[in-house]
Amino acid sequence: MRAAQAMLVFTCVACEPAPEEREFANVEPTQSHLIGGAGFQAVTALASRDDLVVVGGGFTEELTFADTIFATAGSDSDGFVLGMSPDGRVRFAHQLAGTGDDLIEHVSVNEAGEILLGGRVTESVRVADQPLAARTSWTALVAKLYADGSPAWSVTSSGDGIHRISALAAAGDGELYAGGDFTGNLGFGGEVLAAENAGDAFLARFAADGEPLWLISLEGDGAQIVHDLRVANDGSVLLAGSYAASLLLGGREYPRNPSFDRTPFVALITAEGDVRWVQAGLTAVDPHQDHIDHSGAGAADGTDGGVSLHAPNLFDRIRIATGPDERVLTVATYGHYTGLHSQSFEAPTASALLINELSADGELVSRQSSEAPHSLFQFAALVAAQSEMQLAASFSGELEIAGHKDPDSGARKLLFATLNGQGALENPRKFTVNDVSLSMTDAVAGSGGALWVAARWSDPLVPGDDAWLGRFEP
Repeated sequence: MRAAQAMLVFTCVACEPAPEEREFANVEPTQSHLIGGAGFQAVTALASRDDLVVVGGGFTEELTFADTIFATAGSDSDGFVLGMSPDGRVRFAHQLAGTGDDLIEHVSVNEAGEILLGGRVTESVRVADQPLAARTSWTALVAKLYADGSPAWSVTSSGDGIHRISALAAAGDGELYAGGDFTGNLGFGGEVLAAENAGDAFLARFAADGEPLWLISLEGDGAQIVHDLRVANDGSVLLAGSYAASLLLGGREYPRNPSFDRTPFVALITAEGDVRWVQAGLTAVDPHQDHIDHSGAGAADGTDGGVSLHAPNLFDRIRIATGPDERVLTVATYGHYTGLHSQSFEAPTASALLINELSADGELVSRQSSEAPHSLFQFAALVAAQSEMQLAASFSGELEIAGHKDPDSGARKLLFATLNGQGALENPRKFTVNDVSLSMTDAVAGSGGALWVAARWSDPLVPGDDAWLGRFEP
């Protein structure tokens, strides 16, 4: 691949007077749904196509939503999947009930309206009333439901270690891609992958009937994670992930960015499983952010080995979207420290939102970072709603972005903004609920350009966390 010709965008705050900042506009959802019950409820994935909205997640003890009531058999957690119409009516509901901990981590809907499920299960489990055998440790699950919610097929991984599915994408002709991570050995049929000690990531393609077509690994030192998948127009798949120390993919090794605890990357992989390109230069190297020496031997400057004035940026996650002209857009969130911090497990004191644009052949076109010195981002996603690209995120604390400021330093809130043609954010809006923290877990475009958002609903006066769904009109 040719060397990237990157257009790096910076703002000189001293070159011209700063424009007057305005406060965020408030926005309200046209639908608001609470998924509650005793224990904890979490929506981990959303998908939408035409007149169907699919919700997946997990819960402990009990889940209640409209007329749907699920209960676990004991102290373990169960997964669930709900199918809804755009007006919020439940069309079908399934519980992943078993003797171990189960969770739906990703959902997707293909062109035929069939629902694709990915996640992890343990021990015995029932998927849409079909019994399925799993192992005593986490087992990766891939399943398909017909458009009416009835079961089509289910596949689980074999081998030892811990396996999970973290991302799905519907391909053509009913086929699908599934990505995840594993330790030990993993297989879905004939081919078996072996992971390094810290674990590797994998990508698999399945036929419309659930038959595995191929399986490849994403190797390297440290652990690799698949965060998101998106199918391109030619049937190849865009994979967004991160790695700790190094990444070995397509016969080439990619080193880490020393300014981050994990390095994000994007890869394009063909329908046959061949790696076309990898872009691991999404983040810039910051000479003031480097890894803490935890060896205890002391740093070269004589300071304590467990102390650094500049701890590493703590990478959170990366999501991917496709824009006009097959351009690739990514959004990532990460936290970083200011001042003296002695251990990497301390909470970051600031955060940033990083948006990259890549060309169709993987070259870096632009990189824009929105620093939030008094705020912490929890999650961010780019969603193509009608002809515009929308950002959805959750944050806490004071936030200044796109010439607007939110002075409220209270609970977590939802942020929405429009991404213009130059990759900059415009028209930021927020949604907040008094005395409630909203931590976004996913966002998708719905019918008519609407935006569906899932979040964790935390009320300090009510024990446990509920899940919340909201629909926002364009």
